[in-house]
Order: sequence, then C-alpha cells, then structure tokens
Amino acid sequence: MEEINSVTESVISNWFHERLLQWGVSEGLAVYLNLLGLLFALTVIVIVVAYLTRKILVEAVSRIASKTNSRFDDFLVGNRTMAYVAR
Repeated sequence: MEEINSVTESVISNWFHERLLQWGVSEGLAVYLNLLGLLFALTVIVIVVAYLTRKILVEAVSRIASKTNSRFDDFLVGNRTMAYVAR
C-alpha cells in the first residue's frame, strides 16, 4: 500500500512539474511552483473532506436524535453541539 501511494504521489508531482517545464518555466521556479500547486491541491482536498465529514456527522446525529425519546440529544442538536464537535 505504501508503495502504491509513493508511486501515485510521484506520478502527480512529475506530471505537474513537466507541465510547468513545457510552459517555459525555469527549472528552479518549476520546483517551487510544483510545491505550491501540490500544497494548494492538498489544502482543497482537506477542506472538502472536512466539510463532508462535518455534514455527514451532523446529519447522522440529527437523524438519530429525532428517533429517540430522550430530550438531551434533542437539546444537543438544537444548540448545534455536533457542528462544533465536528470541527
């Protein structure tokens, strides 16, 4: 599994680096732009995953709370406790 991840990272990094070189960017600048591009892509992926995880967690807890007779979980959902916990 670790080898597959390493190969995938290398393929993505090399592809982006080669595109920068084809566009006429110098080798030194291409390395830094490649780093910034990959960092940006990673940041976007983390934000999307965090958003989806929060939405799924809040929705799941809300559904569970609506099916129980307990008022405590209704109180938690009403005060958006799970939205804060998911962060």
